Amino acid sequence: MRYPVLIFILLGSFQSIFSQSHELKNPVNQIIEAYDTSSIVAFGERHDIQEITEFYLQLFRDTSFQKTVDDIVLELGNSLYQETLDRYIQGENIPYEEVRKVWFNATNSLLQFGPGGSTAILIKNIRLINEKLPDEHKFRVIAADPPVDWDQIKEAAEFWPYLGRRDRHFATVIWDEVIDKKRKAFVIMGRRHLFRKDPKPVNYINLVDLLESRLDSPITIVHIDSNSELVDPKPQLIKIANSSIRHQKVYSDFELTYGEAIDAIIYLGPLQPILIEPFSAQKDLDLLNQRSQLLGEKNFQFNSYDYLNYFIQKYGLEGVKRFYEFLIKNPEIIDYNEVLVKMVANDSEDQAIKKQILESMRLYKM
Repeated sequence: MRYPVLIFILLGSFQSIFSQSHELKNPVNQIIEAYDTSSIVAFGERHDIQEITEFYLQLFRDTSFQKTVDDIVLELGNSLYQETLDRYIQGENIPYEEVRKVWFNATNSLLQFGPGGSTAILIKNIRLINEKLPDEHKFRVIAADPPVDWDQIKEAAEFWPYLGRRDRHFATVIWDEVIDKKRKAFVIMGRRHLFRKDPKPVNYINLVDLLESRLDSPITIVHIDSNSELVDPKPQLIKIANSSIRHQKVYSDFELTYGEAIDAIIYLGPLQPILIEPFSAQKDLDLLNQRSQLLGEKNFQFNSYDYLNYFIQKYGLEGVKRFYEFLIKNPEIIDYNEVLVKMVANDSEDQAIKKQILESMRLYKM
């Protein structure tokens, strides 16, 4: 599932970022160099983005990274299945139906769009990378999501504590499996989980501050940011301390600056969601309906942000029309939300698509 995040960031002119002379470096090398002073590099991402996933794989295939990093921590993996994940990543012949429980049964189960997201891609490819590595350099993949067992959840009240204590569980897992074992880790989580001094922490726990209280040196926090025409060439990692945005607010309603919150921003160019086919297997839909009925007394529905993006990726401008035609014929399948649809329009760099979305929204309301 791609988590749509609406961020109001007062960035000003990015041209000023480059007013200071600096040598452009390969972002892969910069991340590896960060481990000279940090045992954890945390990457604040947008979920299920093609360019971000490709960057991870480029990083994981780098020989120096392989010799430096022990663990890759995934937000969207259910820790209930850590033993299965360990065996699979180390090359054992584990049935796919068992492995997929790692992501399909995570706490975000009802926010997923289809079976082929970034978590699945990364797990499969890390296994392939490990096949070519000596034992001392094989990665361990750590599932950080709380160990919810959907088969044992009988009412909504039993589920909400898992969802509401996610960041506390992230901290426990990283503390136990990485910090206490003196290992080095690359942590992948949504951007909102990875701020220092966060005045409004997710789940009431400031994950970074808690972990850094246990570490001898700070975590290196890198956030993905959207494309800027003034950032060239790409990819490029910009250290906040060397940029003019260090004094600017992360969010317009936060008293928190970039310099206080994170260490670097990485630009990979225009970002596109991974083309994920929606769930169609009846057994998957039955499970999703069961979970949705349990939590909200209604059948599972796809969110409109993902479904509109899916149609646009497949059909371009024509996809906007097809989305609304599909919505009119199948209103029970999509949970239509104008705010999310507007976010698709705002995210699009194609002015024709943006215009078509806004016009289709207007006509749909008539």
